[in-house]
Amino acid sequence: MKGGAFLLQNGPNRLYKATFYTSITLIWSKI
Repeated sequence: MKGGAFLLQNGPNRLYKATFYTSITLIWSKI
């Protein structure tokens, strides 16, 4: 996802948040 990639490039501090949102995105994709 572009949003996830943007967060990753923003900085390592947001890596945890990016991973969290990625998990939610995967769940939403399943629904």
